[in-house]
Amino acid sequence: MSPLIAILLVFSAATACAAQEQATKDALKVKAAVDKTRAQKSFSVTFEAVIRVPDSDPMKITGETVWVAPGILFTQYTASGGETVRLVRVGEKVWLYHMTVEEWFTAEETGKPGAGRGVQNPDEVLLAVLKAADQAVAAGQEKAGEVLEMKLDGAMLQKIMRQQALEGSMDWAKSSGSVRLVAGTADGLMYRMQVAAEVASTDAQLKGKKIGYSADVNLKSYNRDFWLDFKDVDFKTKKTITLPWPAKFLEEAEKVQGLPEELKAEIQNRKKK
Repeated sequence: MSPLIAILLVFSAATACAAQEQATKDALKVKAAVDKTRAQKSFSVTFEAVIRVPDSDPMKITGETVWVAPGILFTQYTASGGETVRLVRVGEKVWLYHMTVEEWFTAEETGKPGAGRGVQNPDEVLLAVLKAADQAVAAGQEKAGEVLEMKLDGAMLQKIMRQQALEGSMDWAKSSGSVRLVAGTADGLMYRMQVAAEVASTDAQLKGKKIGYSADVNLKSYNRDFWLDFKDVDFKTKKTITLPWPAKFLEEAEKVQGLPEELKAEIQNRKKK
């Protein structure tokens, strides 16, 4: 073997080793950010998700969520048509507020079994990101922290788009996307997640076309908010009122082990009203 070939082989091996080492570091950063974020008592985020179906107007939801360990969710969002959705979740049980009837109903009763899923629940997005961590690639810095990017296959997208997955006919095997995570340089916590995807459909009218999907989740705070006060306007008095939480939700939430004291106290206050 000539000296030149030997040098090139050594250089190639060293480069491959360095690349593997960097990939491992990037994956560990993602895993650490997800684990540390999910270990907090609570976090609140704003989110926006847009679905672009070919030859149709974009469908957008914009809202906010408060997630409380170990699995309590408060979410409200507004859809493109102006519909406002307010929901609470304990584990797998979800209730939505019906503005006309002025009462809470289960997700199944309202015909929205996917409510409180996917981008509406940042914890589910974080779990999907965790499964893609081994593909993480450092992609620079921005003000909030270090940027890490990962590719998403159809199965991972299905978890992120949980509501659409239950409502539509998607061909996940032919779908793909990516996620962009921003982890704080100082604390390693998640500060932003962005998802971009092209989703295939089994609908004959969309044959050969892809549905565009994007989501942007931004942190508001950690360990400061432990619930959302849902507001509405009383039709009779025209005054802004705070909506009560459903009695069944209070009952189920009270049973959860490991709730932060802040939420425990609020549950007791609302049970007295």
